[in-house]
Amino acid sequence: MMAVEWEKASLLELDITATELSTECLINVLYRIPSLRYLSAGQLDCFTDVVLKEYMENGNPKSLIAIDLDRNENLSEDILLRFLKMQAPMLRGLQLSGIPHLTETFWTTVLPSLRNIK
Repeated sequence: MMAVEWEKASLLELDITATELSTECLINVLYRIPSLRYLSAGQLDCFTDVVLKEYMENGNPKSLIAIDLDRNENLSEDILLRFLKMQAPMLRGLQLSGIPHLTETFWTTVLPSLRNIK
């Protein structure tokens, strides 16, 4: 997967749910895809704060309108808050089920900014 020329791809949707991609591979792929609109990356043990932080800082999440991070328990509430603070106005779809450590405070903070969710 890392040998693909992702920068030249016209890929808009990516479903890597329940794959066994490494943290390094996830960072490499997400960093290089130019304009992803939908990302389904649920049930990935290696999708951690490091991956999401790299995607936010060095990738191109600006075109992202829907993301599924179902059961990614290795993502902290803090990194998800940072991501959603940046991305919420553009999102039309969000899946964060199966992450038991997300508190009521998290949801009361996030929900008002998710105005475009359908």
